[in-house]
Amino acid sequence: MTVGYQDGRIVPYEVLVEIFSHLSFSDVLSAGLVCRLWHDVSCHVLRHSRTVCLEGGGAERAAGLLASEEAAPFTRLVLREADVSARGPLAGLWSSAGPGLSVLRLLGCTVKESDLVQILSHCEELEELALVGCDSLFMTGNILSRDSAQQLSLPSLRRLDLSANRYLSDAILQRLLALAPGLEELSLRSCQIGFHPGIYRKFYPGGGAGAVSSSVLTFECVMAFVRERAAAVRALDLSDTNVEDGALADLAAVSELRLETLRLEGCRAATGAGLAALLTAQPRLAELDLSGTRADAATTAAAARLPRLRLLALRRCDRLPAAALEPLAGAALHELDLSENERLPADAAAAALPADGSQLRRLRLRALKLTADCVIRLADRLSALRELDLSRCLTGVTDSSLQAICRHLPGLEVLRLSECHLVTDSGLTGLGLAGAGADPAAPLKPNKTFLHGEAGAAQEPAEQPPPSALVTPQRSPHAISLRSRHEREIWSDAGRKQLVQSQIELNDTGSGISLVDLKGLVELDLSQCSRVSDIGVTHVVRHAGLRRLSLAHCPQLGDGAVALLGRHCPALEWVRLAGCASLTDRGLTGLVQHARRLKHLDVQGCIELTDASVRALMTHGASLQYLNVTGCRQVSCALVSCLEEALPRLAPVSRAGLDGAEPGHAPPPPPPPPAQGRAGQPRRR
Repeated sequence: MTVGYQDGRIVPYEVLVEIFSHLSFSDVLSAGLVCRLWHDVSCHVLRHSRTVCLEGGGAERAAGLLASEEAAPFTRLVLREADVSARGPLAGLWSSAGPGLSVLRLLGCTVKESDLVQILSHCEELEELALVGCDSLFMTGNILSRDSAQQLSLPSLRRLDLSANRYLSDAILQRLLALAPGLEELSLRSCQIGFHPGIYRKFYPGGGAGAVSSSVLTFECVMAFVRERAAAVRALDLSDTNVEDGALADLAAVSELRLETLRLEGCRAATGAGLAALLTAQPRLAELDLSGTRADAATTAAAARLPRLRLLALRRCDRLPAAALEPLAGAALHELDLSENERLPADAAAAALPADGSQLRRLRLRALKLTADCVIRLADRLSALRELDLSRCLTGVTDSSLQAICRHLPGLEVLRLSECHLVTDSGLTGLGLAGAGADPAAPLKPNKTFLHGEAGAAQEPAEQPPPSALVTPQRSPHAISLRSRHEREIWSDAGRKQLVQSQIELNDTGSGISLVDLKGLVELDLSQCSRVSDIGVTHVVRHAGLRRLSLAHCPQLGDGAVALLGRHCPALEWVRLAGCASLTDRGLTGLVQHARRLKHLDVQGCIELTDASVRALMTHGASLQYLNVTGCRQVSCALVSCLEEALPRLAPVSRAGLDGAEPGHAPPPPPPPPAQGRAGQPRRR
């Protein structure tokens, strides 16, 4: 099937499907509104990739829509804290949607044993099953023990997630594993696993002969599964358990085991020597998470010798010395996470980065001791980065280092600079910087997107003032300031803002480099950047593909910048403006009028918002799924109730701190994070 255009080009249907498959869920929906052909292509793509996430009361309200024949097909279903009982609102969903499901995730849901059997009987094509935090399901210990469950089988199941289940036992685990003869990935994160041999001897006095225990989950049961299916097992997650060196040695002794993914986050009982021995026995590892462990130089040396290693996470490793990072420079990593290792000396993280950074795609250095010169060197070396997290790098992220990031990392998609208090409007726009901060050897191209609005807009050149008009007045060296330090900072920020604004009005390009040069930006976090104001946000946060934006607790942010965000960033889906005390109804109304894809909005503590903002959400927020208005004391509870009724996708909204709220009303839980795919990337919806 082909389609022709007036200029003679012909685009095959299969090519359109391939192009649409690389778009985000929201982009596919928007593209489907163009014409009938594109609508058919978008339906084809969504039929094979659509994910539906429902939470709490939102699941109850959307159950009827999903079960109807007019509902769009979906293959992935995520339910969080929902009622999945036979008499619940989702009872009629499984017979219609179950046969087409490939992924089912139940996170903290209320479900009974008989109901689970009925659900799984309709979902025979499942490839991934997650039963996370479903304590009521495992409390009796009789799950899948009845005759009705004997014929149940999931031959296509490859991934099983049983994280955070306190009542999981050996008997239950064996029954669940028997359902999936082709299982490749098992997650027992935060489960109470007994590793000590004394626990095994207590519940199995005969050395394992006899009935399987329904009272305790032992590591011997896990090892029995690993030994039996060693040739098929590819991923194992034992994070937040008491796994020790003896258990790691048992895993290393399984000769046929060839793991590709291993996650041991928060396993404090395992030493560096035990970790190194296990890594030596698993040469095919591609993803390794040792965050919060006692990893040392021997561990990193063993990890550096893994030829296929692409993802390495070493967050919060307190015993990690600076010398242990040097062997990692020779590894061909695509993703590296060294966040929150606050004991590392300044700029020690630079030793772990390869000299040729052409392969590294994601780098997270949150809360490390870095200098501005180190960040500038990293930006120069790692030109292929797609994600960079420098949050809480208090001294490393300055205006000059931010300019280097914008100059050398044009392909950046995720940039997190939370709590970087030294970043100002000058760093964002490239205006008002000292001459020493610019690199005279680099070719500078005038960037007038933030000067003339949209790119390519033509304006009459403004008359240039004499050079003396742009010179900042110098104070006499003999003058004595009686202002406090805080007053001097306020005075300095005000002068900088005035200088940036004057250069914008005079069409001065400054350094020619700004945040606008990161054209592929998808996520931006500038929360708690106290020196960022309306001027910088208005003139540089102009990214057509930006979907996630956090400007929380920016005291100088007001209506002027927020009202234009919807026009400058029409693809916004996730916005956090908590603690912006200057934000009023005018700014929020301007945002929601143009950000039609908005799903997550956090305006907690914005005390100037009133019922007018809620009415604007009722009119323009059809896609809204999560709203946090906690502490907005001028917003009435009655109107929030009307908002919940008007928007069927909206999860229950907290009334804490609202006008007419009952005392002690608890805020809602945060929304679930996106499902993680390979290499830590969120799966496309």
